[in-house]
Amino acid sequence: MKNSIRPKYLDYDWNQPFDPNEYCTNPKAIQMLYEETLLTSSKLDASENQIESLKSKNSDLKIENALQHQEIDNYQHNKWFPFLLQLIAVIGIGIGVNFVTASNVILLGWILIGISTLLEVVAFVFVKSKR
Repeated sequence: MKNSIRPKYLDYDWNQPFDPNEYCTNPKAIQMLYEETLLTSSKLDASENQIESLKSKNSDLKIENALQHQEIDNYQHNKWFPFLLQLIAVIGIGIGVNFVTASNVILLGWILIGISTLLEVVAFVFVKSKR
């Protein structure tokens, strides 16, 4: 707040009671009070407009914040699916390689490796489609 009005009243005794009769016969004082009333009123209107603008911005920011939290929750919820697919695929590839090298069940090993590779591709596509 500017201090441009205050210097006029530095020598004024603020403890003396207000006497409206002083202003009834003093048109200059009435004009001064009227001007100050207009100035104060315009400042009040500007402050009220600023408060309304800030309230509007605040509500917009709250909505945006809620949407971002929802996106974060969705992202955190959706990140488990590709992780589980990749985990199953890695375990499947490991078991498949063991079956292929064991020479008993070579066909089952290659099937596990193929299915696990397919799961890895699905997990990769799922992650890339969410970005």
